[in-house]
Amino acid sequence: MQIYKEKVNLLREAMKDNKAKLYAIMDHPLASQEEYYRDLYLKMLCLVAHYSDGMNDSQLFLLQRIILGVTKDTSMQEYIRRATEADKDFLEDFIEGFRTEELKFAFAVDSLVLSAIGNRDTAGQLQFIAELSEQLQISAAEIKYLALLSQSIIEQNHDKYTAADELRPAGISAGMFYYYTKAYVQVFITAGNDSFTMIYQERTPYNFEQQKGNYLSPKSMLMRKNHIHLENMIINTADFQLMFEGCEQVELINCEFIGSDNSITFKCCKEILLEKCFFHNFKTKALVVEDITIIKVISCDFDKCMSINNITWFNWQSLGSVFFSNKPSNIQNLFIDTCTFKDCGGKNTQDGYYASEIISNCTAIVNNSKFINCWNYNKNDERDPVNSQRTLFTSNSQNQNNEFIGSANFS
Repeated sequence: MQIYKEKVNLLREAMKDNKAKLYAIMDHPLASQEEYYRDLYLKMLCLVAHYSDGMNDSQLFLLQRIILGVTKDTSMQEYIRRATEADKDFLEDFIEGFRTEELKFAFAVDSLVLSAIGNRDTAGQLQFIAELSEQLQISAAEIKYLALLSQSIIEQNHDKYTAADELRPAGISAGMFYYYTKAYVQVFITAGNDSFTMIYQERTPYNFEQQKGNYLSPKSMLMRKNHIHLENMIINTADFQLMFEGCEQVELINCEFIGSDNSITFKCCKEILLEKCFFHNFKTKALVVEDITIIKVISCDFDKCMSINNITWFNWQSLGSVFFSNKPSNIQNLFIDTCTFKDCGGKNTQDGYYASEIISNCTAIVNNSKFINCWNYNKNDERDPVNSQRTLFTSNSQNQNNEFIGSANFS
């Protein structure tokens, strides 16, 4: 019988490890750091967790989830072992490494949460955390905010998160703790002098009348922050014409854009990322881009993006129904990967004037994408006639592993 118990215990331990991998805490800010800083951080976190007579199962599980989300190269057991080697030099390295870094706030929150889920006397742990916080020069106001935030994380309490956020000092980015708060905060908003982030837990309709910003007209919203991140939002472009200008980085993730006669415009931006977004029912050029360094379009769907036009001045003019620029040469890099374009193209209300570069008049690198029934039509709802200029992209665009179903030629 003993051998069966041993085997079952072995399997139970394996299942615990698998569970930790399944629920690994992703998006921790430590994950992007160099191994040296990850090692300092996780060794000290192991010391905090082990203080006061070791860890219970809940603490072990959380610690393992944090470590698995940060690194796949080193096990929790190895970090616990390394923590036993801590000395004064290690302490000095830790303090020097994190005193001036915002990561010290994440460390404080991780430590407070680990301490709180223990079932032993945590007074010693809390004293140790307080002493480390003092060495890291975390102020009393910052500790007050971090403590209430940690309480909201433990209780998964949105109201306490909101109360904590009202206390958040200007020097702490709320986005740092998204790896915890995304589980229970319905909408995550942070706004600073040079950044704006709005993340919903699931796709949610959003009207920009709720948002302070620069309005060019009652129906036009101009966003000029250096870093903009919008996620899980449903935006009706008929309500507001959305424009981004002078941004270092714009990230639109898993958003839905309901089309209209309004384009979404990007002007003088360094980097644009569109990922897992859905654009549909546009009656004009969906995305107008001017003076952009890099545009990355990944795993997006475009459906019924049809640019209605009235071209009469010359034939086979560049259309760009989805990606259009008045100066295509100023778009340095347009990358399209794993996207679907269905029923996209254009229609000319005039007879006998046809379109070229139907999807994009900007040179693009297009990979692993699908084009279904993408054409330009003339006045009588007839496809433009067969011609070498009847193309989806510019002649020097790159076509790599794409699929075309009932559509014009790539280039």
